[in-house]
Amino acid sequence: RNAVSIFGELKYRPAAPPLMEKLRNPSYDHVRPSILSVLGDLGDTSAIPALIEFSQSPKERERIGAVSSLGKLMDPRGFRAIFTALRDSAYTVRSAAILAIAAQGRDVLPDLASELESQDPAYLEWLLIAAADLAVHWQSNDTLKTHVKEIVPLVKKYLEHPDTRVQGAALVAAASAMDPTTYAQAAVKFAESQVPILQARLRQANQRVK
Repeated sequence: RNAVSIFGELKYRPAAPPLMEKLRNPSYDHVRPSILSVLGDLGDTSAIPALIEFSQSPKERERIGAVSSLGKLMDPRGFRAIFTALRDSAYTVRSAAILAIAAQGRDVLPDLASELESQDPAYLEWLLIAAADLAVHWQSNDTLKTHVKEIVPLVKKYLEHPDTRVQGAALVAAASAMDPTTYAQAAVKFAESQVPILQARLRQANQRVK
């Protein structure tokens, strides 16, 4: 486990092939989650098929490691598995999927837009939180910062969604992607809400406004 960790810290790409071979070796079951987590650090995209497979593992830690690495590799071939993980029964896996989505560039927008057509409020809530973190990531990147406005139309319409969970998550995403003036206009009606989840999301959203 320590050796695997060191390979990751050094981003030692030649370690990827032998580590991938060990994924199938029962003798390495105890370190498989560590291997899956490190493969993304090594930057070898030939690991993507294996990572997609293990993102469906019955073991939670293996799913976390696989999804995390798919996010680090930033390859569109892994997007479907990442979005699938956002529906996972385990909170930890869904959280890993949010971080994975938030790490992406503009290539993820078509997939995000497609997933946001879902009719499942619980899934929409997670998608919108991922969109919020994606906007934050882009705001901190000089190359991507000018493209944050492309996230706005994806999340804006959900401010009117009938489900308060979706509304609240959309408000956080709006605060992360909109300019302060536009956000302030969008948030006016939320300031008068007595719904606890909307009050909590409003506080969270206001903390994100620059």
